Amino acid sequence: MLINFFAQKTRNISSSISKQKRAFSLIEISIVLLIIGILIAATISAKTLIKNSRIAAAQAKTRSAPVNSIPNSVIWLESSLDESFLSSESEDGLGLSSWNDIKSGSAAPVNNGSAGSSNPTYANTINSIQAVRFSGDANSYFEVDGSALNGADYTIIFLEKRQATGANYFLSDDDTSTSDNATIQLGYSASGLVKHSQGSGNEYTASVGSYSSNSETPRIFTFIQNSSTGKKTYVNGFLAAQDSDTTQLSGIDKLHLGKNYTGEIGEFLIFDRALKVEERTSIETYLTEKWRMKNITTSSSSQDCTSGTIENTGCAATCSVSILGESTTSLADGASEDFDCDQTGYTDSVSSYTC
Repeated sequence: MLINFFAQKTRNISSSISKQKRAFSLIEISIVLLIIGILIAATISAKTLIKNSRIAAAQAKTRSAPVNSIPNSVIWLESSLDESFLSSESEDGLGLSSWNDIKSGSAAPVNNGSAGSSNPTYANTINSIQAVRFSGDANSYFEVDGSALNGADYTIIFLEKRQATGANYFLSDDDTSTSDNATIQLGYSASGLVKHSQGSGNEYTASVGSYSSNSETPRIFTFIQNSSTGKKTYVNGFLAAQDSDTTQLSGIDKLHLGKNYTGEIGEFLIFDRALKVEERTSIETYLTEKWRMKNITTSSSSQDCTSGTIENTGCAATCSVSILGESTTSLADGASEDFDCDQTGYTDSVSSYTC
C-alpha cells in the first residue's frame, strides 16, 4: 500500500514537471517570436525612415534650389514634391496622367500624349527618390509646349537614368519634316554616344560610358545653344562635346518627353537663353546633391572632356595618335605604347607614345 502511494506521488510529480517544461517551452517560443517580430518591424521602420528622410531632404533641396532665382525658365518638371503629381497617382507603378510644372507656381498639368495603362508610371528607384518611368513605348510620353525655343537660344537640362541600350532619346518634337533647325532630338544615339541634334545637317555627339558599364546610373545632361559661341553638351558637369554652329530653331511646336525612351527621368528644365557658367554649374550642383549622385563634382571652372569619355567615375581622357601605317588612333589616359615604323626608308625605328 505504501509502495503504491509513493509510486502515485512519483507519477504526479513527473507529470507536473513535464507540464512545466511544456509550458516553459511555449513561453520561450513566444518570446523568440516576439523578438523576431520586433526586429523585423524595426528593420522595416528603419528602411521607411531612411526613405522618408531622403525624400524630405530632396524636397528641401528643391524648394531652395537656384532654379527659383534664375530668370527665363520656360518649364521645370521635378518628381520629389507632393504637388508634382496627383495624390491619387503618387504610388509606385501607377500610371501618371500629368506632371505638374512647379516653376509657374500654378502647377499646370503637362498633357500626356497617350492614354490608359501605357502612361508613364510613378517610380521610386533613383537613389530612393521618386521619378517618372518611361517604357520605351512610342505612345507613352508627356507633351510639352516647345514654341519658346523658336528663334531663341536655350538651355535644356535632364536628370535621367536610362534602362536600355542603343538609341534611347529622352526629348524630341512632333515635326515630320527633314529641314534642319526645324526639329530637335536629345538623348542616346547609341550605347556610348549622346546626340544634340537640330536636324541631320546640324548635329554632333558626345562620348559617354557604355550602357553595360553604366547601367542603372543616373546622369545630368545640359544642352546649350548659344547664337554667339555655338552648341555645347555637358555630362555630369564635364564639357563632353561642342559644335560651332550657331543656328537657332524655328517651327518647333510640341515636344515629346520620354517618347520611345526606356528609363527614368527625375528632373527636366528648359530656359529660353544660354545660361551663364555660374548659373549652369549651380543647377548641376543642386541636382548632384539632391539626387545623391556619387563621384560627381561640379565647379565653375572649365572641365573639358571633349577628347575623352564621360564614365560614372568622371572623365576618362584619351590622347590622339597619328602614325603612318598604324591603325591605333588613340590612347587612354595614363597608357603608353611603342609603335614600330614600317614605312619604306626606315629601319628598326620605334616611336613611343605616352598619354
